[in-house]
Amino acid sequence: IKKLMKPLEKGIKAIPDDDFLKIVKFVLLVKQNKTKEAEQTLLQIKDEETLIQSWKIINNYIITEKKPDLIDHLVPLQISYTSNSGFENLPDSLTYHINAIMVYLYATKDHDRLEKLIADTKSVEFDAVLQRQLLFLLIDFSEYDRAFDLLEEMIDQDIMIYPQLASDEGWPELRELERWSQIKEKAKQKWDNEKDNREAKYLSKRGNKLAEDWILEDFAGEKVSLNSFKGDIVILYFCNSKDRFIEFDLKDLNNWFIKEKHLNTHVLAVSVKEYDINFPKKMFEEYNLAIKGLIGNNELVIDYEITKLPYTCVIDKEGKIAFTSEEVAPDYIDMLDAWVNYL
Repeated sequence: IKKLMKPLEKGIKAIPDDDFLKIVKFVLLVKQNKTKEAEQTLLQIKDEETLIQSWKIINNYIITEKKPDLIDHLVPLQISYTSNSGFENLPDSLTYHINAIMVYLYATKDHDRLEKLIADTKSVEFDAVLQRQLLFLLIDFSEYDRAFDLLEEMIDQDIMIYPQLASDEGWPELRELERWSQIKEKAKQKWDNEKDNREAKYLSKRGNKLAEDWILEDFAGEKVSLNSFKGDIVILYFCNSKDRFIEFDLKDLNNWFIKEKHLNTHVLAVSVKEYDINFPKKMFEEYNLAIKGLIGNNELVIDYEITKLPYTCVIDKEGKIAFTSEEVAPDYIDMLDAWVNYL
């Protein structure tokens, strides 16, 4: 199995020998349809990073060795374990790996297994993420009717899809087709009907903690302090300069800032991981962003109790943390509007 997993040699070396033997045992038990014993073996692995690496190994084994029958037992086990594990990063990791298996099943035209896999993921909280991944997959394979069917299903399930349908970007292959306007109108009606409920949810977790002051440099080398904005509303967007989605988030934030022209409101994008600062700096120059970019540090992660990036923190006029969000969800701009209008 180690030979099989050559592409993941670095990941394998990071796993303790005892845990690696458990992974080998798990694969063999799943192969023999001994699902109960396999589950017990998986439960013996207590380290989160080891589990993430083990799923890379197991899924790579399924795909490289063309063992789709393992999927029937493996994925339900992974979903069941993830739902009850309490680990922070496992849901994101599992979403990534299930998406890889979806691609494999689609490429090999194993539609029955793909449909079953979709059904198996319905019960988990990251179902919406997987459905979005499947949507991109259907579009890539020019399965436009199925893509529209999936969009309609997502709308019926109250998955927030309207902001993407209403934007000028994304899914150009679908926009010229007959069903596009019908789907968009259905999503808009659902979105408008839920407006009051969304706003109530956005405003339900109002904070009152004083924000830690800081002095940081912007990309021009000038010093900027949080206290200098007192009396105004400040939106802090903490990000990781290596995040592949940072470009989309910053452009959306910038467009919102320019379009809404909120008086006495400032948007500051703060890179808190000490990676390649030139990447966001180039973006700010290339897109001529009106929001301000700052070079942060890892101390901010502790001061602002950041557990996940990107992280948005809204500071009110008194310098207190009013609202926070640990993700940039489809309704992110709608949420910013509600927060700023409230304050």
